[in-house]
Amino acid sequence: MTQISMDECKHRISEGLSDILAAGFKFRKGDFEFIRRRGPCIDIFRINIHKMTQWHKITPSVFIGCPKINKLFNRILQRSVAVNGSTFGFSVRNRSGHARGSYGVEKDSDFASVCQAVLADFQEIALPWFDRITDLASVDMAMNEANESGQYKPESVSDACLGLIAARLNENPAFDDIAEAYYQFCAKAQNPQLANPILVTRDYLKNNAV
Repeated sequence: MTQISMDECKHRISEGLSDILAAGFKFRKGDFEFIRRRGPCIDIFRINIHKMTQWHKITPSVFIGCPKINKLFNRILQRSVAVNGSTFGFSVRNRSGHARGSYGVEKDSDFASVCQAVLADFQEIALPWFDRITDLASVDMAMNEANESGQYKPESVSDACLGLIAARLNENPAFDDIAEAYYQFCAKAQNPQLANPILVTRDYLKNNAV
């Protein structure tokens, strides 16, 4: 069997997902993602294609991009690799408990079913999530949501810093509590030195107009 090239796979997948354009999205070929701008937010539906030995693995992800948050993050922390495009989000596979969001293309006949599955992920998972996040208040709520135990536990130091920026821009009255919780969690999960950017971000946001 002739193996499908990466270029052919990308071409066939992008063609099979053209219905997404009808929802007001544009296809960005370089990052292989569909984007839609709405106020301060950019909706991003990204298609990750991984070349395996004899097949291609397709894993869609869903993100919100907030240029104002990203710019502040880059200014405050001056990272060597700037944050651009997406600000926060998730892979469909992780959100669905691995029940969906990971598909394989091994032969030509697989494209139709894989594209149908990815379109279902877009319609049933991505669009409803985008509809809930429309402004800085909903961005803050999504990024700084406490867990079932009422605790704030970020997935990473960078996520904590980005969340604090969202909270400050939204004038969240729990800003200080969130900052302290994020720092304590990351300091224990990693170490105080690695968690220090959270304090840098907190202090900058408290002492400077944003």
